[in-house]
Amino acid sequence: IDRVERNEAVTRAVADPTRIAKAKLPFNSADVDKAVGVAMVVMILLIAFSTLISEDLACIGAGLMVTQGVISFPAAAFGAFFGIFVGDLLLFWAGHHWGKAALRRPPLRWLINEASIRDSSKWFAQKGPVVILLSRFVPGSRLPTYFTAGMLHTRFWLFFIYFLVAGLVWAPLLEVMVSAAVSGPKSTGR
Repeated sequence: IDRVERNEAVTRAVADPTRIAKAKLPFNSADVDKAVGVAMVVMILLIAFSTLISEDLACIGAGLMVTQGVISFPAAAFGAFFGIFVGDLLLFWAGHHWGKAALRRPPLRWLINEASIRDSSKWFAQKGPVVILLSRFVPGSRLPTYFTAGMLHTRFWLFFIYFLVAGLVWAPLLEVMVSAAVSGPKSTGR
C-alpha cells in the first residue's frame, strides 16, 4: 500500500509483458495450489466461522473453492458441517437459557400464554425431530426452530442426534450441488 501511495508500484505500463500476457489467459484451476497443512486448517476455520454469518453462502463458497481446486471436498465439507453444527447448537442453547425469560416480557407476554407454551412443548416433543430435520432444508426456518427447541427444553441429546444427521447430509449435499452447477455437464469426448 505504501508503494502505491508513493507511486512506486508496478503498473500495467511498466509491467513485464509476459505477466500481462498471462493475465489475459482464462483461469485454470490446475495452476492453483491446494491448501495443505496450516493453510488448510485456516481455510476450514474460515468456512466454519463464515457459517455463523450465512450457512448457505458459506457452503456455496466452500463448494466453489472445491471446484477451483483451492481446498479438498472432505476439508470443505467438514468446515461447513462443523460451523453449522456449532452455530445451531448455540441457537439451541440461547433458546434454552433466554427463551422462557423473553416470553415473560412484553410484547411476547401479551401474545403467548402459558397454555400455548405447554401445548407447543408437547407438540414439539412428538414432532420436533422431524421438524428439526426438515428445517435444515427450508430456508428461514432454522433459527426459529432451533431457538424454539431450546426454549421448550426439548431433550438435548434428541436434538443433538437429529441435528447431527441433518448437518451431515446438508453441508456435503450443498457443496456437491454447487460443484455440479459450476462444472456443468461433463463432456463425453464425442
